[in-house]
Amino acid sequence: MKRVLVVRTSAIGDVVFASPFAAAFKRSHPDAHLGWLVEPGIHELLAADPAIDELILWPKAEWKKLWRERRFGALWRAIRAFRARLRASRFDTAIDMQSLLKSGLLTWLSGAPRRIFLGSREGSQWLM
Repeated sequence: MKRVLVVRTSAIGDVVFASPFAAAFKRSHPDAHLGWLVEPGIHELLAADPAIDELILWPKAEWKKLWRERRFGALWRAIRAFRARLRASRFDTAIDMQSLLKSGLLTWLSGAPRRIFLGSREGSQWLM
């Protein structure tokens, strides 16, 4: 594993609880690049972590606004742009630490050929 993406996007307590994973991962894979996909605002909890090489902010609020406004074309373009941004990072492994449908979709959008989840609660296993 050279380029790994962790998907744990929301819930402040859950992100804090998952954050030690970064240091543990870096101890075993010191030369690996570790990215973390998280929502804006919550990313501040991870910003100072030296084990995380890259924070990727998921614009969930923007997507929800476009959905509510029924601007589906703009939403589709925003999703495609985000997918391109994720794929440009060329992650070889993505780890879904939420195991929800939304996190499974984000893990899948990364394009990582190896996708790992911790047990599905909403059908995300079909995206792994």
